[in-house]
Amino acid sequence: SCCRLENSEATGKVAITLEPARWEMPENDDNMERYCRSICWTLNTSTTALGLVGAVRGLWHYVSLPADAVVPYKFGFGGRVEEAYKSKHFYLLYPISSLLFAMLPFAGRWRASVDVPSSVPEEGVERYRRAQDLVKDGTTFLCASFMFWVEGQAPAISKGQQDQLQPKWVTPCFAFVTVALGVASFFAPRGWWVPSSCPAL
Repeated sequence: SCCRLENSEATGKVAITLEPARWEMPENDDNMERYCRSICWTLNTSTTALGLVGAVRGLWHYVSLPADAVVPYKFGFGGRVEEAYKSKHFYLLYPISSLLFAMLPFAGRWRASVDVPSSVPEEGVERYRRAQDLVKDGTTFLCASFMFWVEGQAPAISKGQQDQLQPKWVTPCFAFVTVALGVASFFAPRGWWVPSSCPAL
């Protein structure tokens, strides 16, 4: 609903009335579409590049590890190691995961279309789907970055040079941003339409 303010000169009273809002798409829809496509392209390209670099770097670290290296693979909220596996070959999990992240943007081309809630107006369906693509691509890039960061520190932990991920605040920040992106995927698209029938007060 929108609030309309009316001032009566005859009685000197101010009346406030509520009326339903009319939701319309902004006029610069084409510019927003191109902007979203550019961001998605940048995120996908960055994810692929980061994954490829991580895969190559992971193989380089794998060669330098001792045969009886203890490879961490589960970390707590503060970055402390909770579980590890005693095998050099287990470290291959990291470069393989990085390579999978590098391939995800290409696999996304054949993804199923996003289900659109009935509350989204017909003229806003494409924008809703574009918003979901932004959240998906942003989350993929975030996870690829986190994997790249962990992969670089796992060898140092295996060699006893450090006992947890450093700095320790990165892990909770990663969790917070991931949850924030999930919330944004639900609420943000609803803010892409603005009520146009509300007069300025």
